[in-house]
Amino acid sequence: RRPPRSTLFPYTTLFRSLQVDVVNEENNFPVTDAVVTVQEPGEGGRILEELPTDQSGQTQQLELAAPDMALSL
Repeated sequence: RRPPRSTLFPYTTLFRSLQVDVVNEENNFPVTDAVVTVQEPGEGGRILEELPTDQSGQTQQLELAAPDMALSL
């Protein structure tokens, strides 16, 4: 069974999955073949993934390690 959805981020489940949509700022059309870089926080953070966008401007879904719930607001 999957964990309940977050009320703050309804499209992100508590195990913290990430999917990025890239669109053109002027016309809101999807951007194909963009590369999204996901890295650890802080300057010089280690690169975790580099994800290309598909025809709809979306990256594949990526599961990320979430901080302990006790550290959340």
